[in-house]
Amino acid sequence: MQQIRTFTRIIAILFFSSAYNLFAQGDDDISCRLSTLPKNNSTVQISSSGDSKRVSLSTNNSVCVWAAMDDSAWLSVEPDSGMGNGFVNVSAEPNRTSKPRKSTVTFIGSDGNVASAVTFTQDIAYTACNITVSTERQPYLDYNGSSGAIFVRASDRNCRWSAHSNIYWISLSSGTSGKGDGTVYYNVLVNNTPGSRRGSIIIADKSIVINQEGRPQESSTKTYAPTTKKTIKSR
Repeated sequence: MQQIRTFTRIIAILFFSSAYNLFAQGDDDISCRLSTLPKNNSTVQISSSGDSKRVSLSTNNSVCVWAAMDDSAWLSVEPDSGMGNGFVNVSAEPNRTSKPRKSTVTFIGSDGNVASAVTFTQDIAYTACNITVSTERQPYLDYNGSSGAIFVRASDRNCRWSAHSNIYWISLSSGTSGKGDGTVYYNVLVNNTPGSRRGSIIIADKSIVINQEGRPQESSTKTYAPTTKKTIKSR
């Protein structure tokens, strides 16, 4: 589609150029000079969430024809051609990609030569992120410790998150950070104390609580055998 649009504009430029040359024959004083504001080789930052910028065109006479062409699918130019002084609106879609991007709009005058080129740059669009977390089982562990996984689901693939433990006996083996959906893997140490304990893994603003029971203690009560008392009879 972009190639078809570009080809159509080139045909229009050639047509207008031919008409201009016929009109200008016999008059050496007629010339066509085109300039833009922002100026040639300028760079314009456009909003990551989508925006429109205006480029003004100035010509030295009212019969100068021009055309504007962009080299990407995420920019649109309206109008894309005209005669004499005027302006074009350069509109950009929100940048939902994972990288910043740039594109150049080229303005061509009646002589078919490039009169001006303005580059537009756009950062990544940061969207509101909704993070949810879940586990495959209730994270209540016996004293021996174990490992497990927490599943992260993000509302947008560009949502970034990080994970950390709030206690020394819970460690993260992988998945300490990510973008979009992901999985956090954790390990729990042996609990050699008699008491149960609890800790948490925090992912974004969500917490997963992990409970661990204490080690069973051996009984300290001793059993003693009964003693017998001998009675000595006197004679």
